[in-house]
Amino acid sequence: MHPFDGPAELIRELKRLQKSVSETATDFALYRDDPVRFAREVLKQDPTPDQEEVLRAIITPPYKVCVRSAHNVGKSFCSACIILWFSKCHGMDFRLNSTASTYDQINEAVWGEVRNLDFKCDLGLMNGVRPIIK
Repeated sequence: MHPFDGPAELIRELKRLQKSVSETATDFALYRDDPVRFAREVLKQDPTPDQEEVLRAIITPPYKVCVRSAHNVGKSFCSACIILWFSKCHGMDFRLNSTASTYDQINEAVWGEVRNLDFKCDLGLMNGVRPIIK
């Protein structure tokens, strides 16, 4: 016997579940023009002032940012925030050009950080994603 008494009860239960999911789901449109807020509220990260400047620069024409800095200052982290922000707030149908000296630097540093943040925040976007070299 089905746990519901009939089609009407099943429909009510489905509507209740749909409402429950929509109430707890994040409205990513709120973050479409604010990658800093996305990093803070969705990714639960605290970008440095320099990282915030980079995050703001990507939404300002000409939408290009050149970051020159030393090792271990957060460039890969900032790139990962941008990738996750864009994919969550602008749709999954996108192509991203990222560069580094070697494939390992892209795969392990930048995309490793993307996968790590994605996993920590349970966004479910980048499971198994690897960069493709063309």
